[in-house]
Amino acid sequence: MKKNYTLAALALLTCGLAVGQNLSAGKVPADVKQPIKQRHLNPNHHYTFQKNNNSNSDRSISTWVSYAESVNTNLGTCVLNQNILIADSTVLAAFGDGQGGTTYSSPFVHSLGGIFDVTSQSLKSANQIDLNKSIAYTIDSMSILYGYTRVAGSTTTDTLIVTLFNNSTASNLQTAYFTGMAANFGSDTVYIKDEGYSHTANKPVATGAVTFKLTLGWADTTELLFREKMFSTNGFNVPAGKLVGYGITYKPGMVYTLNDTLDKQVNSFIFTSYEENGASTFPTYTYCPAPNSAACDWNSSSIITTEVRYNTDPNWNGSYIPAFAYTAPYSYEDHLVSYKISATTEVGVADITNNSLSLSQNMPNPAKDVTTINYELAQSANNVVIEITDITGKQVKAFNKGKQTTGKYSVSFDVNELQAGIYFYTLKTDNSQVTKRMNVIK
Repeated sequence: MKKNYTLAALALLTCGLAVGQNLSAGKVPADVKQPIKQRHLNPNHHYTFQKNNNSNSDRSISTWVSYAESVNTNLGTCVLNQNILIADSTVLAAFGDGQGGTTYSSPFVHSLGGIFDVTSQSLKSANQIDLNKSIAYTIDSMSILYGYTRVAGSTTTDTLIVTLFNNSTASNLQTAYFTGMAANFGSDTVYIKDEGYSHTANKPVATGAVTFKLTLGWADTTELLFREKMFSTNGFNVPAGKLVGYGITYKPGMVYTLNDTLDKQVNSFIFTSYEENGASTFPTYTYCPAPNSAACDWNSSSIITTEVRYNTDPNWNGSYIPAFAYTAPYSYEDHLVSYKISATTEVGVADITNNSLSLSQNMPNPAKDVTTINYELAQSANNVVIEITDITGKQVKAFNKGKQTTGKYSVSFDVNELQAGIYFYTLKTDNSQVTKRMNVIK
């Protein structure tokens, strides 16, 4: 763990929560720093970050997966946000002032980061993919949902730079943690993976990283609709049990000077992110109660702010800042980045985690008042039990259903008797069981 890293996290999540994204005097909060030009999704286009499974056989998988879209599928309440990505803060951009007007100020997001954990329960629950930690795979392609505008008459070639790596080298993604999290998760400590950052190169610090430079021209421009930038990653190998990290930066090809404006004098690039539960609600899925816990979901998205870009932030210098280090509205929780994955495995692309049981995500999730758990038995069982446990493994509730035949079933219950936090529910039948996670809010 980096020296002083825990203190940095503690400062942001105890004192920092009161000031949100105002990490320095005079900085415009990110919740009002949204670009004036509003783009929207094309309902007639099938974006690759949506479910697009293609299982060629029981042992061969080739499919697009997106953590952000899996969360949206499970929750159904995600809000799409956008903001400007540019390598430095010398230019100005048109942002809303929160009252319908226009404010010109410096962009503050200079690099995007993210960690991808293919074993995520969220991916399984959304029927995107089901891989365990013993299976290696390759990332054949990636996709980024974006907006891109060029100045009239521009002849330059702009560049989107993507850095990709895994944590085969342990120092690539060291474990750190936040404290003071009980109000959000029911557990005081939440562990995260620290993605290192070089402010001189404006990209991740990682041994064995590979870089892809994607050119942007007139054919890539967008107006009112977002588009996807898809590119080959040349069969990037991910060993069994390893995580993937990425960094994304944008570099305009034109020469510009202090206070030049985006869209008018400089070409601009917009990134997109999901806000999981709507404004002012803490994210649901990124959670780890202990470094080696089976409950860990290491997926997270992050950004580099102006302070870290210029190495002036005493707390976060040298690290990407996880999106949930910010206060409401947590606008940039899950960047819209997709991966096309290939693997050879006996586990198919499904949410059935063994041959006899299928367990669906509780609905609604997060749960408040009454929630429902649906499950299906592929064969009869003599003893069916739904068990609810807290993050320590202590049973807090159980439903003994006895003998049940093949078919679909459901159980509903009032969660008001439970404290807010993370829980796990397990379907047990004879010699089989499957577990999923739910979040209880008040």
